Amino acid sequence: MNCHKITSYSKSFFNLFSINAKILKIIIISIFIISFFLGVILSFNYGIAFDEHIQRSIGSVNAKYIIFANQSLKTINDRYYGPILEIFLFILEKLMGFEFGSAQSYLTRHLLSFIIFFIGAVFFYFLCKEIFKSKKFGLLGFLFLLLSPRVSAESFINTKDIPFMSFFIISLFTFYKLFENKSISNFILHS
Repeated sequence: MNCHKITSYSKSFFNLFSINAKILKIIIISIFIISFFLGVILSFNYGIAFDEHIQRSIGSVNAKYIIFANQSLKTINDRYYGPILEIFLFILEKLMGFEFGSAQSYLTRHLLSFIIFFIGAVFFYFLCKEIFKSKKFGLLGFLFLLLSPRVSAESFINTKDIPFMSFFIISLFTFYKLFENKSISNFILHS
Protein backbone atom coordinates (compact mmCIF):
# COMPACT_ATOMS: atom_id res chain seq x y z
CA MET A 1 0.00 0.00 0.00
CA ASN A 2 1.53 3.28 -1.00
CA CYS A 3 1.74 6.39 1.14
CA HIS A 4 -0.83 8.28 -0.95
CA LYS A 5 -3.49 5.64 -0.25
CA ILE A 6 -2.76 5.72 3.50
CA THR A 7 -3.10 9.50 3.51
CA SER A 8 -6.36 9.39 1.58
CA TYR A 9 -7.74 6.71 3.92
CA SER A 10 -6.77 8.72 6.97
CA LYS A 11 -8.29 11.89 5.52
CA SER A 12 -11.54 10.08 4.78
CA PHE A 13 -11.52 8.67 8.33
CA PHE A 14 -11.07 12.12 9.85
CA ASN A 15 -13.72 13.56 7.56
CA LEU A 16 -16.16 11.50 9.60
CA PHE A 17 -15.25 13.87 12.44
CA SER A 18 -15.28 17.10 10.47
CA ILE A 19 -15.17 19.89 13.00
CA ASN A 20 -15.07 23.63 12.66
CA ALA A 21 -11.48 24.93 13.10
CA LYS A 22 -12.48 27.15 16.02
CA ILE A 23 -14.21 24.28 17.82
CA LEU A 24 -11.23 22.00 17.14
CA LYS A 25 -8.91 24.57 18.71
CA ILE A 26 -11.14 24.73 21.80
CA ILE A 27 -11.18 20.92 22.00
CA ILE A 28 -7.38 20.70 21.74
CA ILE A 29 -6.78 23.37 24.37
CA SER A 30 -9.38 21.76 26.65
CA ILE A 31 -7.71 18.36 26.31
CA PHE A 32 -4.32 19.93 27.10
CA ILE A 33 -5.67 21.69 30.20
CA ILE A 34 -7.61 18.66 31.46
CA SER A 35 -4.68 16.28 30.93
CA PHE A 36 -2.29 18.70 32.64
CA PHE A 37 -4.45 19.07 35.74
CA LEU A 38 -5.19 15.34 35.86
CA GLY A 39 -1.45 14.69 35.69
CA VAL A 40 -0.77 17.16 38.48
CA ILE A 41 -3.42 15.49 40.65
CA LEU A 42 -2.15 11.99 39.81
CA SER A 43 1.45 12.95 40.56
CA PHE A 44 0.55 13.07 44.26
CA ASN A 45 -0.86 9.53 44.17
CA TYR A 46 2.31 7.71 43.14
CA GLY A 47 4.44 5.93 45.69
CA ILE A 48 8.20 5.87 45.76
CA ALA A 49 9.90 3.82 43.06
CA PHE A 50 12.48 1.22 44.14
CA ASP A 51 15.39 3.25 42.75
CA GLU A 52 14.12 6.73 43.58
CA HIS A 53 16.28 7.12 46.69
CA ILE A 54 19.33 6.03 44.65
CA GLN A 55 18.52 8.65 42.00
CA ARG A 56 18.16 11.27 44.71
CA SER A 57 21.54 10.36 46.19
CA ILE A 58 23.11 10.62 42.72
CA GLY A 59 21.76 14.17 42.50
CA SER A 60 23.00 14.94 46.01
CA VAL A 61 26.54 13.71 45.41
CA ASN A 62 26.80 15.44 42.02
CA ALA A 63 25.45 18.74 43.35
CA LYS A 64 27.90 18.65 46.26
CA TYR A 65 30.73 17.93 43.81
CA ILE A 66 29.77 20.88 41.60
CA ILE A 67 29.04 23.37 44.38
CA PHE A 68 31.51 22.37 47.10
CA ALA A 69 34.08 20.31 45.13
CA ASN A 70 33.25 17.34 47.38
CA GLN A 71 35.29 14.40 46.09
CA SER A 72 32.87 11.67 47.22
CA LEU A 73 31.50 11.57 43.66
CA LYS A 74 34.63 9.74 42.52
CA THR A 75 33.94 6.85 44.90
CA ILE A 76 30.35 5.90 44.09
CA ASN A 77 29.49 3.32 41.44
CA ASP A 78 26.45 5.15 40.07
CA ARG A 79 28.30 8.38 39.23
CA TYR A 80 27.79 7.98 35.49
CA TYR A 81 24.00 7.78 35.55
CA GLY A 82 22.23 10.85 34.17
CA PRO A 83 22.49 13.40 36.98
CA ILE A 84 21.28 16.58 35.24
CA LEU A 85 17.68 16.53 36.43
CA GLU A 86 18.72 14.93 39.73
CA ILE A 87 21.07 17.85 40.48
CA PHE A 88 18.31 20.34 39.73
CA LEU A 89 15.80 18.41 41.87
CA PHE A 90 18.26 18.17 44.78
CA ILE A 91 19.01 21.90 44.70
CA LEU A 92 15.29 22.67 44.48
CA GLU A 93 14.66 20.37 47.43
CA LYS A 94 17.25 22.25 49.48
CA LEU A 95 15.92 25.66 48.44
CA MET A 96 12.41 24.66 49.49
CA GLY A 97 13.71 23.38 52.83
CA PHE A 98 12.52 19.78 52.49
CA GLU A 99 14.06 17.18 54.78
CA PHE A 100 16.06 14.31 53.31
CA GLY A 101 13.66 11.64 52.07
CA SER A 102 10.53 13.53 53.10
CA ALA A 103 7.22 13.00 51.36
CA GLN A 104 7.30 16.59 50.05
CA SER A 105 10.62 16.01 48.31
CA TYR A 106 9.36 12.90 46.52
CA LEU A 107 6.03 14.50 45.60
CA THR A 108 7.89 17.49 44.16
CA ARG A 109 10.08 15.14 42.13
CA HIS A 110 6.98 13.41 40.75
CA LEU A 111 5.31 16.70 39.89
CA LEU A 112 8.35 18.14 38.10
CA SER A 113 8.94 14.90 36.24
CA PHE A 114 5.35 14.97 35.00
CA ILE A 115 5.61 18.64 33.97
CA ILE A 116 8.69 17.86 31.87
CA PHE A 117 6.84 14.93 30.29
CA PHE A 118 3.78 17.07 29.60
CA ILE A 119 5.88 19.73 27.86
CA GLY A 120 7.43 16.98 25.73
CA ALA A 121 3.96 15.63 24.90
CA VAL A 122 2.80 19.10 23.81
CA PHE A 123 5.84 19.33 21.54
CA PHE A 124 4.91 15.89 20.20
CA TYR A 125 1.53 17.35 19.30
CA PHE A 126 3.26 20.17 17.39
CA LEU A 127 5.66 17.72 15.71
CA CYS A 128 2.81 15.45 14.55
CA LYS A 129 0.78 18.48 13.47
CA GLU A 130 3.71 19.74 11.36
CA ILE A 131 4.59 16.37 9.83
CA PHE A 132 1.03 15.34 8.97
CA LYS A 133 -0.27 18.88 8.36
CA SER A 134 -3.26 18.13 10.56
CA LYS A 135 -4.26 19.28 14.04
CA LYS A 136 -6.30 16.10 14.37
CA PHE A 137 -3.24 13.91 13.78
CA GLY A 138 -1.31 16.10 16.21
CA LEU A 139 -3.98 15.55 18.84
CA LEU A 140 -4.04 11.83 18.12
CA GLY A 141 -0.25 11.64 18.56
CA PHE A 142 -0.48 13.62 21.81
CA LEU A 143 -3.18 11.28 23.15
CA PHE A 144 -1.29 8.14 22.09
CA LEU A 145 1.80 9.34 23.95
CA LEU A 146 -0.10 10.58 26.99
CA LEU A 147 -2.31 7.49 27.30
CA SER A 148 0.39 4.91 26.68
CA PRO A 149 0.25 2.98 29.98
CA ARG A 150 3.97 2.43 30.45
CA VAL A 151 5.01 5.93 29.43
CA SER A 152 2.21 7.52 31.42
CA ALA A 153 3.15 5.68 34.62
CA GLU A 154 6.86 6.34 34.16
CA SER A 155 6.21 10.05 33.59
CA PHE A 156 5.81 10.53 37.34
CA ILE A 157 8.72 8.54 38.72
CA ASN A 158 11.34 8.08 36.04
CA THR A 159 13.75 11.01 36.19
CA LYS A 160 16.17 9.66 33.58
CA ASP A 161 14.32 8.20 30.61
CA ILE A 162 11.21 10.38 30.53
CA PRO A 163 13.08 13.71 30.58
CA PHE A 164 15.46 12.32 27.95
CA MET A 165 12.50 11.30 25.79
CA SER A 166 10.84 14.69 26.30
CA PHE A 167 13.94 16.67 25.39
CA PHE A 168 14.51 14.35 22.41
CA ILE A 169 10.98 15.09 21.17
CA ILE A 170 11.61 18.82 21.60
CA SER A 171 14.87 18.55 19.66
CA LEU A 172 13.12 16.58 16.89
CA PHE A 173 10.54 19.35 16.62
CA THR A 174 13.18 22.10 16.47
CA PHE A 175 15.16 20.08 13.92
CA TYR A 176 12.06 19.62 11.79
CA LYS A 177 11.41 23.38 11.91
CA LEU A 178 15.04 23.99 10.95
CA PHE A 179 14.83 21.46 8.13
CA GLU A 180 11.68 23.12 6.79
CA ASN A 181 13.02 26.68 7.10
CA LYS A 182 16.75 27.25 7.42
CA SER A 183 16.61 30.60 9.19
CA ILE A 184 18.88 32.06 11.85
CA SER A 185 16.07 31.91 14.43
CA ASN A 186 15.51 28.20 13.75
CA PHE A 187 19.26 27.54 13.99
CA ILE A 188 19.31 29.30 17.37
CA LEU A 189 16.16 27.49 18.52
CA HIS A 190 17.54 24.10 17.56
CA SER A 191 20.95 24.71 19.09
